[in-house]
Amino acid sequence: HTGERPFPPPPCGRRFRQKIHPPPHQKTHTGERPFPPPECGRRFRKKTPPPRHQRTHTGERPPPCARCGRCFAHNPPLLRHQQLHAEPPPPDGDGGLPAEQTPPPCPECGKSFSCPPHLASHRRLHREPPPFACAECGRGFTPPRHLTAHLRGH
Repeated sequence: HTGERPFPPPPCGRRFRQKIHPPPHQKTHTGERPFPPPECGRRFRKKTPPPRHQRTHTGERPPPCARCGRCFAHNPPLLRHQQLHAEPPPPDGDGGLPAEQTPPPCPECGKSFSCPPHLASHRRLHREPPPFACAECGRGFTPPRHLTAHLRGH
């Protein structure tokens, strides 16, 4: 109730209100991840994986956008998208689209995208071999961060 934080963990000096909080925080410094969920081999610092990771196993998704029906895998992108509905359309000439308009799906595979640059980047995958390939399954990726995220699934 006083706001006092009498429990500091070494080495960072961050202080905590309760004695139980420093040990889990220490794992951020040691890199220790002793808890694998039963569904996969990924490991976490806490016994219960973050809700975002748990949804990768359950397939649960937030409800679609009430205004346009677009679906998102996680809440933060849905909330950012919903804010676009409240904003006026961008002025002509800057390449942006109002939230209600999306580019047509990819003519090669039918996959849909939220904005023209994402569609253009995707279409290059059909013309050029992706520069980053997964050693486990062979699937290719253009930005290396997408390969990194994909590898976590293995």
